[in-house]
Amino acid sequence: MKYVMINTAGKTTEILAVNGDKYEWFCDPDGMQASKVVLPAIDEMLGKLDMKPSECDFFACVIGPGSFTGIRIGAVTVKTLCYALGKNAKAVVYNRMLAGNRVGKILSVVYGWADMYYVAEYEDGTEILAPVAMKKSEVEALILKKGDCLLMTDERSHAAFGGERADECECMRIAAENADYIDGDKLEPLYAMLSQAERELKK
Repeated sequence: MKYVMINTAGKTTEILAVNGDKYEWFCDPDGMQASKVVLPAIDEMLGKLDMKPSECDFFACVIGPGSFTGIRIGAVTVKTLCYALGKNAKAVVYNRMLAGNRVGKILSVVYGWADMYYVAEYEDGTEILAPVAMKKSEVEALILKKGDCLLMTDERSHAAFGGERADECECMRIAAENADYIDGDKLEPLYAMLSQAERELKK
């Protein structure tokens, strides 16, 4: 299997390029630079794997929830690659990605901004609670209430709530290889709340 998967929804920019049993992993801690680093990083990674973009079986990205700008960067990049190369896409929800291939009850928490987090619940792969934005105090209360759930977190959420910090490289691989194929033009961002501009208009 050959593919590229992008995650620009969080505070970091993460890219996984796979060529059979070989792979390259890229992580830029400054997610604000995603628009500048994604394409050059992909080009360099594919070069190291001796692989051309046209050889990819598909392109995948995290569609949210997370940074509104980051989500759009990932989605537009994958849509463009799919259109230009005639490839299918795969759309991955961030919270589901962190859950990996774990079975049982999973509470997945992704950092949003300030004291806001995105939370979702899964049981044996089935979504019980769709990703929703919560304040830190609300997440803490939910974690106590869902004491029988395995808590999976990203780096920032792990610092706040503990739980098991997900190996995002491995989670991206599992998600990319198990997600359904879709047409690239059907790739749509997943926003778990209104944008800042929309929130300001409601004040």
